[in-house]
Amino acid sequence: MSTHQHASRLIQPTRRGFLSGITALAAAGGAVAMFTGQANAGPLLPGRGTQPNWRYCSKCKGMFWDGQANFKGRCPAGGAHTAQGHNFSIAFDDRKPGAPSPQYDWRFCEKCWTMFFDGYPTKGACPGGGSHSAQGFMFGLVHVQPNGGIHQGKWGFCDKCFGLHYFGYGNRGVCPAGGQHRQQGWEFWIPNSGGLPPVSSPAPAAATDYNNAVLAYARGRIGQKIGRGECSDLAVAALASAGARAGTFPADGHYVWGTKLNLWSQAPLPGDILQMVNLTLSYRTATSWGSMSASPQHTAIIETVNGKTLGVIQQNAPVGSAVSRGTVDFNWTLERGDYAIYRPVK
Repeated sequence: MSTHQHASRLIQPTRRGFLSGITALAAAGGAVAMFTGQANAGPLLPGRGTQPNWRYCSKCKGMFWDGQANFKGRCPAGGAHTAQGHNFSIAFDDRKPGAPSPQYDWRFCEKCWTMFFDGYPTKGACPGGGSHSAQGFMFGLVHVQPNGGIHQGKWGFCDKCFGLHYFGYGNRGVCPAGGQHRQQGWEFWIPNSGGLPPVSSPAPAAATDYNNAVLAYARGRIGQKIGRGECSDLAVAALASAGARAGTFPADGHYVWGTKLNLWSQAPLPGDILQMVNLTLSYRTATSWGSMSASPQHTAIIETVNGKTLGVIQQNAPVGSAVSRGTVDFNWTLERGDYAIYRPVK
């Protein structure tokens, strides 16, 4: 979760699971700090955390930093990079713990804004001219497939330009050293946002009668205990009240509450049902950090949608509590786990 875990409220998995409260603590000296501003703020920035806004370029198939609105680096295919797909959050740590997995010495290039390997005396080929020039954090990339979280594989080192590139397609993109990228060595697994929001936010559909009925039921039960008091009991009762299809309950915790949304083409709506499995979300700033965990699983009914921030109605959060309102903020970094959103259907 975080090196502050000893100071936070730990999750104790019980029965069907619950959602912990959000904990925000002032960071002590030398503790975790997440820097989300300009990546090239110094030759080597100390600290440890994760940096979001790393993106796949659809033109060159490299990984570049997309954290500035007015500049997208230099692409070997010409012009600036073009972001597509996932928003990746990549861990950095100047202490280099756990090597060789993660593999460290991956750096931001201040000239082209791509991720490149800085562990050799030579620095590869840069589309900005000459060799890459390292700035910012010391990133570490995992090359053993993780057990939890949402990760994308097929990322690799190009032995021609030293850049990180995606080799999951037949076409390997454009290499600044000429021709296509040429993968060598490990396959890296990069954590990503998992699909909220999609590349371009889809227009929300009209709420269904089932959505409206599910939400009305949940709103009318604030402060009450439904069924056994488990988180899933609220959704079970709300679907039954609406006349919608009942849920199913696989042993792995990935409960099904209707039709699963494709979050790349469908926006969540009030009255949809959010299912989380071993999920941890966190944020870090220079002065504070916070985390929210759902373990081993948690079910909530969506009441409001504001971008990636979902207002929910839930039960057993924290454990033993009645139906109440809460927030799940997917602007935070997804540390581990999985989630899905379901639309009630007949």
